[in-house]
Amino acid sequence: MRVTIQQVKDIIKEADLSSVDPETLLKDVSLSKQGVDSLEKTTIFFLIEEKYAIKISDSLYQELDTIEAIMEYLNKNLPQDK
Repeated sequence: MRVTIQQVKDIIKEADLSSVDPETLLKDVSLSKQGVDSLEKTTIFFLIEEKYAIKISDSLYQELDTIEAIMEYLNKNLPQDK
């Protein structure tokens, strides 16, 4: 399974952020710098964990601060279709 930028954005939409419009988020700029607060990021990671049945260590939350970084992490850590 390959995760795309759009799939990550779709999950962010599900998080129902009050601070930003997910469609305006840039893939390579820090979510924090784009106005996503820490509680919203936690919600995003919770939804990702739920959708993909994966556990993301809390210590990675700071590192995974762009849509692109989240996508790359998922593509490295999810089982790949054969």
